Amino acid sequence: MATRATTVAIGIVVVVAAIIAVFFTAQAGNSVGSRTAAEVAIALNAYIAPANWESGYLIDDKFYAPSTVTIRVGESIRWTNRDTTIHTVTSQKVPNGASTFDSSFVDPSKTVVFTFRAAGEYEYFCTLHPYMGGKVQVLP
Repeated sequence: MATRATTVAIGIVVVVAAIIAVFFTAQAGNSVGSRTAAEVAIALNAYIAPANWESGYLIDDKFYAPSTVTIRVGESIRWTNRDTTIHTVTSQKVPNGASTFDSSFVDPSKTVVFTFRAAGEYEYFCTLHPYMGGKVQVLP
């Protein structure tokens, strides 16, 4: 039979786990309960900068393919790194009131999924290779 202290400790663990689950469900990067509506590949050799690049990101299929994706609110996009080096998927411009997102490092052959909870246009880039850009149009 469990002691009162054990019961209280189990209760605390359950409450903390629930709080953590709610926190991550509210974040842009969590796909719980959403549908993956699009797949984007971080292209092979995306790390090679364009010869004429000076600054800013370029929205081009040579980096994220496709470079522009249209989905609906509540749907997700899965990015897969098909390159030989690490990249990020990091928001640069988001609609007013929308959450920003940042994948941190995405190793080769790994994926990251973000769920979009607000309508509007999002632009993103790779923090390690700032010429790499993409766009997501989220419809209501």
